[in-house]
Amino acid sequence: MIAVVGATGVLGTQLLVALADEEHPVEELTLFASERSHGKEVEVAGETLEIEPVDFRGVKLAFIATPLAAAKPLIEEARKVGTRVVDFSGAFRSDRAIPHLVPSVSPAPAREAPAVGIAGAAGSALAHVLSAIHRWNPVAWADVTGLYGSAHRGAAGIEALEKETAALLSGRGVDTEELAPHQLAFNVVPHVGAFAKGHPQSSEELAAALDVARAFDKAPVVRMTALHVPVFHGLSLALSMQLTNPADAEAVRAALKANDKVKVVDAPDESIYPTTQLTAADDAVLVGRVRTAGNHVWLVAAVDNAAFVAHGAVRLALELLY
Repeated sequence: MIAVVGATGVLGTQLLVALADEEHPVEELTLFASERSHGKEVEVAGETLEIEPVDFRGVKLAFIATPLAAAKPLIEEARKVGTRVVDFSGAFRSDRAIPHLVPSVSPAPAREAPAVGIAGAAGSALAHVLSAIHRWNPVAWADVTGLYGSAHRGAAGIEALEKETAALLSGRGVDTEELAPHQLAFNVVPHVGAFAKGHPQSSEELAAALDVARAFDKAPVVRMTALHVPVFHGLSLALSMQLTNPADAEAVRAALKANDKVKVVDAPDESIYPTTQLTAADDAVLVGRVRTAGNHVWLVAAVDNAAFVAHGAVRLALELLY
C-alpha cells in the first residue's frame, strides 16, 4: 500500500497523476490530508477514493507532500510503524545521514533506505541542467534568477492570486493576504521562502543551492535570487554560468540534449523558447535562449514545478519498492 499525504494539494494532485501514469493499482493507494479534507472524494485513474485520517499502519511507503512544519511529526509517525518515507518538505535537506535526491541525477539510494528526501523544483531543474553541462565542461559557478508562480505556495497561493486579481480588475482594493507580506497580483515580489533576521538569502534560495550541492559530486556553486511573479503555475530560471573551458552554443545544446529529462527548445527567431505555459503537465526541463561568450554561458529554463518533481519521485519510489 502506498499513501499520499497532502493528496488534495498542488503537489499531492500531481503525485496521483504520476502514480496513474505509472499504472500503480488504485486499490493499493490510500489518500491522507488535513482534517478539513476528511471524507472528500478524489478521482484517481477513473476511480474514486476518499480522503482518510492519517494512519500509517499497513502502509509500505508514504509520500509526504506537506509543508515542513506539518511534515516532521508525520515522518516520525510513519517511521515508528516501519513505513518508508519519500519526503518533499526539505526535512532531510541538511541531514547527510539520509539521502536527499534529484531523481535521474543523484546516485540511486540503497533499496532498503527507510527514508529519502526529494529536492525542490528549482534545485532539481538546476541539477539536471548543470550536471549535463558539468560532465562535459565543468561549471565553476552559476548565478540564477528564479521566477516563481503562486503555485509554489500551494493551493492557498493560487487562491490568493485569483482573489487579488479579481478584486483589482473589478476596481476594488485588496487586503494583504496572511500568506505573503505583499499582494501577488500585478506585482513582482523578491521574497520566496522565509528570511532569517540579518541573513541576506531566503530559505528557498538556500534550499535550491543546497539541493544542487547534494545532487552530484563536485557540483558548482549556485547563487540564487528568487522572485514571486503574478502567474499561477510554473517556474522560470535564468542562468548565468562560468565554465572551465570556452564553449560555443551548439556544444552546450548538444550536452543538454544528452540528458533525457531536458528538452532543448531554442529558436528565438521563430518565437520558440521555454515558457511556463509550455511546461504544463510536462515532466521535463525546457531549456533555450542559449548564448555563449568565451567561458560564459547564458540560458533560460522552465519547469512545471509539481509535475516535474512528482513524476521523478514516483518513478524512483516504485523502483525502491519493487
